[in-house]
Amino acid sequence: MLSFRFSSELQSQAMFEHAFFASWRRVPQLSQIEIQGDLLLVRPGIKGTGTVHIPMVHPRYGVMLRSTETLMQRSRPYLLLKELGRGELACILRLLHEWKTFGFIPSEALGREIHDLVHSFGIMATSDETLPATGRTALELFQRLDAMGMHLVDQYFEQVVEALQKKQSPLPPLGIFLDRNVAEESFEKFHSVLNNKLVRPVFDEAFQSVAAPPSWKSVERLPGKFHWEPVDRYFKFVEQLGKKLVVGPILSFKPDSVPQWVREKIDSHETFEEAAVRYTVEFAKRYARQGSHWIIAADFFSSPECGFSIGRGVALICDLIREVKYTIRDKDLLVTVDQPCGDYYRTNDCPLPFIAIVESLASVRSLDGFLLDLKLGMEPQETLPRNPMLLSRLLDQWGIWGKKLFVSLSVPSQWSILDDSQKQVQSEWARQLTLTCLAKQNVHGIFWNPLLDVSGKQSTGLIGIDGQIKLTFHQIASLRKLRPC
Repeated sequence: MLSFRFSSELQSQAMFEHAFFASWRRVPQLSQIEIQGDLLLVRPGIKGTGTVHIPMVHPRYGVMLRSTETLMQRSRPYLLLKELGRGELACILRLLHEWKTFGFIPSEALGREIHDLVHSFGIMATSDETLPATGRTALELFQRLDAMGMHLVDQYFEQVVEALQKKQSPLPPLGIFLDRNVAEESFEKFHSVLNNKLVRPVFDEAFQSVAAPPSWKSVERLPGKFHWEPVDRYFKFVEQLGKKLVVGPILSFKPDSVPQWVREKIDSHETFEEAAVRYTVEFAKRYARQGSHWIIAADFFSSPECGFSIGRGVALICDLIREVKYTIRDKDLLVTVDQPCGDYYRTNDCPLPFIAIVESLASVRSLDGFLLDLKLGMEPQETLPRNPMLLSRLLDQWGIWGKKLFVSLSVPSQWSILDDSQKQVQSEWARQLTLTCLAKQNVHGIFWNPLLDVSGKQSTGLIGIDGQIKLTFHQIASLRKLRPC
């Protein structure tokens, strides 16, 4: 067990209910979290050293995950702000070293501030953690660290923009995911929004491609009876927009995407696996000439909600990739990886390690790439918002598999846990995450998901329910100006 002392000021800023322990590989682990007075108790599901991660209110990003360095499990409590500050500082120093290798040059003032913070944290490391003065010093240094981190990010992205403007090779295309449910249930409204004289120019400036996900439930309502009309209409609509079509995800493991007759017999291999293969192969035969890329499957971490294991879902995806490749040889086949940081494991006890899932998918030679679905949020099926600078390292880690990388971004424009003064943070996240992806050689495409806000769901769209264009939409469109003519 690990225990941490924290101050009353921190209690209003930290979301302890979302805290978790991570292994030495930084993969989240199912943990028990408890508050006893001024103590945070973290009971990991595994033994050994690891890191503790806590979402906290952030002055610029609304909410951001804060992390400690590697800690031993011990009976004596740690001072929480000291350990979070030490973790943040170590992360910044590692990133700074990597960036300097690739040409980043921090200002002299920033260099002095980093040096002073390293010196101050070194002094605090030898202080008595039980003294109130040490707690006050930890809070002061943590706030200075926040300010320095934002200055570092600003300088980093200024130099990224400058480098992108000088880049001669084409940058990865920007695309948009059209929401499946909106397109099927309210197609006319969806059509009218995109043809609005204020929306359409921004849409055309921002995006080069459109990802159109069909719905298995709508196509095959009865076994073997395929209704292709909704998909035909959907693809024709994208063609009329004058954008490149990205097909898929063809198969989603979310319960609302799987036909009822399949879900009723989900335990039967003959029913589910054979039906999924039949539907996917028939789809591939009909639309083989459509699209530049095909996303075969998505949301495999949602498969337990359908009633079968993640391992069974991953095995099915591998089979589907091989089957589709027989029909479509000239298209890139992709698989969406939801929660690519491994956040599924912070709320679920999964016997299949995250690395084993990735290895199984990467071993399929017919698979051309991964689509990393970064859906930021606080819900169990979402990815907790990490420091935008860490996306660079995440992309490098996924790049070791030798597959093309695509990234799907989804960020709420309002965080319900915050007051009104800190709600509009979507555009800041969008700019920095998109710029990071644009700067990566191994990223072949970037998507925003979705275009429209949907009533009753997180406000992650670029257009509100009232039809108003959000600042984020203009922000993404402005990034196209970085492209060489």
